[in-house]
This record gives sequence, structure tokens and C-alpha cells, in this order.
Amino acid sequence: MNDIEILGCKVQNLRNYTNTTLYFHKFTLLVGENNEGKSSVLKMLEHLFNNTDKELLLSKRQLNVEEKAFWKPANESHHKARRFSLIIKVYDKRKFKKYGCNKDGKAKIRLSYLKSANKLRLNYGEPKQNEKANEHAYDLLEELKKKVDVVLIPAVRDAGNSQFVKRLEDQVDQSLKQKINPSTRGGTSKEYRTAKNINEQIKKEIVENSKFLRIKSEAQHFYPLQSISFGVR
Repeated sequence: MNDIEILGCKVQNLRNYTNTTLYFHKFTLLVGENNEGKSSVLKMLEHLFNNTDKELLLSKRQLNVEEKAFWKPANESHHKARRFSLIIKVYDKRKFKKYGCNKDGKAKIRLSYLKSANKLRLNYGEPKQNEKANEHAYDLLEELKKKVDVVLIPAVRDAGNSQFVKRLEDQVDQSLKQKINPSTRGGTSKEYRTAKNINEQIKKEIVENSKFLRIKSEAQHFYPLQSISFGVR
């Protein structure tokens, strides 16, 4: 059994999500109209896991142009505090106090955008006045990242373009590098060769089924699909 797991996330003031908690199960489906914020929620989750660093999360540096374009709230919500929180289950009772867990081992880490400072701030627990970024919240996130991989798979409606193919290839390659390494004694392992063949087959299937993907893409105008995958290590 894992000593830590992600239970869900809470979104405040993101598009139509004014105060919404989403719990993750083996399969979780988000249903809603276009531009409600479904993709934004998944992208924020993916960015938090894969595109942030300690200095950024602990308010030790300002956001660069690209980061600001992603994290800064839209104009219509500037006057509202935007927060993105993770709900986490900690099983090691020795860490309950450090991570601000309740008696059941549930903890919450919050990511906020600070407009005046152009910084992000990571905390845990409920919001408090004059609070600062919290090192323990960062430690909790890092523990979670060691156990859980987050992979954002673009919408199927975009599967026919080159960016989709490249992103899928990059994500598969990155996963292979993390999980499977060639033998230090020379050559490659059976598992590495098998995984590489699977990767090549995926690319081949995408090319050969481009016609099907175009049909699928047309259907996505009505039923857009986007998914996020949690890989438990």
C-alpha cells in the first residue's frame, strides 16, 4: 500500500468553477459545455506536477512571461482570488502534524497566484491572513510527485495534428527513460526493447489511422475528450 495518494482537487474562481471539489477515482469523467474550464483544471494539475520549481512555488521568484500567461487569472476574474488545491491522503501518522493532516490523514495544499507580486504561493490547510509560502507544503507535494505521475493527453479532436503526435511521443519517451534504462553492461534489456517497439507501433497506428482520427475529430465538436492519467509508482 502506498504511504501517500492523491484524492482529488479543489478549484476556486477558474472559469465557471467558482468553488468546486473534484474527487478522483479509477476513472473520473468531467462533463460540461465548452469553455467551462474542464481543460484548464487538467492543465493546472499537469503544470503543478511537471512545470514548476521550488523557487516559483515558494514565492522566491516572479513568474516569467510564459508562466504568467498560464497562471494569471482572466480579466473577468482579476478581483477574485484564484486557488488550486490538492486533497491528499497521508498514511504515515508520524507526518500528520508536519503536513497539517486531520485525524483521518487528509491534507490539503493550496496554490495561489499573487497578482501584486506576480508570484505563486504554496501553502497547506485553510487560508490565513498574512500567510507566506510553506516549505512543508512543498515537501508534501514532492512526496506525492515521487509516487504519482501526471500525464495530460490532448483532446482526441486534436489527434490529427503534428503537435499531438509529438507530444504523445515525448510523453512516452519520457516515461520510458524514467522506468526503463539500457543495461550498463552493454546492449539493451528485453523490457526496453519491448517498450521501444510499443512506442513505434503507437506512431505507426496514428499515421495509418489518420482517416479515422479525422472522423473522430469531427465528432469532438460535440463531445470533446481530454484526459489526464495518474501513474502510481
